[in-house]
Amino acid sequence: MSERQGLLSIGELARLAETTARTIRYYEELGILIPPHRTTKGMRRYTAHEVARLQAIKALQDCDYSLAEIAELVSARFQAPTGTEAGQRIQRIFERKLLEIDERIVRYQHLKQDLVRSIEALTDCCVCHLVPSAEVCQTCQLSSLDEGEELPRTFEATF
Repeated sequence: MSERQGLLSIGELARLAETTARTIRYYEELGILIPPHRTTKGMRRYTAHEVARLQAIKALQDCDYSLAEIAELVSARFQAPTGTEAGQRIQRIFERKLLEIDERIVRYQHLKQDLVRSIEALTDCCVCHLVPSAEVCQTCQLSSLDEGEELPRTFEATF
């Protein structure tokens, strides 16, 4: 720990939060992290709260929150005149992210179906001695695809 009991230097904070001092300074520039204390010589000093905050930022990033969205969450909390307004702003941000996740789930479900169909189509390829091409594979006699059924997009992307 640093000169003032319980306060961390930027290097100590970076080590504990498993990040870099450069990242911490960048987060300060964005307004995501605000150093609560400075020494008389201007050195940054942090509390354990900033360690938890950095870990929360990482968790949000793991959930596909951008730094701009995280900054929006922080400003919603600290710039709102009341807890009610802060809560409503944050709730809207979370609801927006939830909609994005739902849309992404639908896209991933379609991708999953396409990959399953591609794997099935590739099973037929394992016994084929022809040179693969879009023309050859579209008219393949070994194909388990139904008549007129298009090749899966992920399979077609391999040509």
